[in-house]
Amino acid sequence: MAAYVETTKTGWGSRMGSSLRGVGTGFVMLAAGLALLFWNEGRAVKTHKALQEGAAAVTEADPDRIDPALDGRLVHFTADVKTDRPLRDAWFGVELPALRMERRVEMWQWQESSSTSTKENWGGSETTTTEYDYWKGWSEDRIDSTKFKVPDGHRNPAQFPVKGREIIAGKVTAGAYTVPPKWVATMGDLEPAELPSAETPLPEDAPAGMFRTAEGLYLPVHPKTAVQEVVTTVTNTVEMTLPDGTTEPVDTVETVTNTVETAASAAGVGAEPADPEIGDVRVRLYVAKPGRTSFVVRQEPAGRMAAWKSSNGREIRMIRTGEATAAEMFEGAEKGNRIFTWLLRLAGLLLTVFGIRSVLGPLAMLAAVVPFLKAILSAGIGFVSWVLGLGLSLVVVGIAWLTYRPLVGIPLLVAGIGLAVWLKVGRKAPPPAPAE
Repeated sequence: MAAYVETTKTGWGSRMGSSLRGVGTGFVMLAAGLALLFWNEGRAVKTHKALQEGAAAVTEADPDRIDPALDGRLVHFTADVKTDRPLRDAWFGVELPALRMERRVEMWQWQESSSTSTKENWGGSETTTTEYDYWKGWSEDRIDSTKFKVPDGHRNPAQFPVKGREIIAGKVTAGAYTVPPKWVATMGDLEPAELPSAETPLPEDAPAGMFRTAEGLYLPVHPKTAVQEVVTTVTNTVEMTLPDGTTEPVDTVETVTNTVETAASAAGVGAEPADPEIGDVRVRLYVAKPGRTSFVVRQEPAGRMAAWKSSNGREIRMIRTGEATAAEMFEGAEKGNRIFTWLLRLAGLLLTVFGIRSVLGPLAMLAAVVPFLKAILSAGIGFVSWVLGLGLSLVVVGIAWLTYRPLVGIPLLVAGIGLAVWLKVGRKAPPPAPAE
């Protein structure tokens, strides 16, 4: 059952006003969708041509020896990536060669979800029911509980008690080449770091109450302590006077027992609580280790790297973890370009369709006084929006391809115009059979 249910009723006049205001938004969505479709086709063609040009121009380079004759050219090589010094995280007590080291912080917080349903009423009004649910979970982002529908009883802390951080290696080399520092932030694959045992003491600058776990660090909102007895042996030297008046040193041993309070979890030292409290924080450490890496880049003097520009201005800079030939890297880039192109085509189509639907929305609202008539009209408008949106999209894509690749653009343009004509004219009914 939902924690809170809100029910509102909107009259026909208000709904019609919102629908009319949505017409302007619809035209904006329609224009944005068609513009996105046209721009995307040009981007896809330019990227494809740049990759073709790069694949034809790329030269194999020896990563262990910089050839000045290759300066300014697009080169491919595979080398072992190395750093000049290890990266260190004091809290975790981890120090190792790495391209980057990332400390991720999560807080146990209240989270909100909602679901909305609507019901058409006779006379054109609409009843909207929204159900709100709340649950607890880990999140790297602070969730502002003051914006909850029901903030009482679902309060989150105003801020994180500790913050995440990312450390990037300073000097990174690949054979005889030097990797630009801004590229290092995207290199390598992040994976959980190997951590010291949970019994390893934390440094003095660690937050009070924090303790180690097998997975990382844990900071409870209400730290608990464990009392530990520490036995210290002390040896004192005293002098004893003998009968003849001389003295002789004698050692005496004393034991001193002290109690020390240390951070502990409710489940025991080194274990995360099974039932966290709101405000509890857990910290994880991830590293991207250096290793074998393949590059397709522009060679600069003294072994520096830069992005290579094609004749149409597109930049090429490819870095892949592991061994990869130049052909494999260009093939992967072509595949990524195709996937991105289709995602943008889908986005443009949806913007176009929903833009048309918003423009035609007031027509459906005119029939809202009778719910089933509005449902029928809405279904018709939805069908028209999809057919007209698809037709317009094909026309725009066809025009774009007509600009960049005429042999492909002409069939697309014809198909788009055909859909629009079919929608307007419709399929004529066959003539009646002659009477016998």
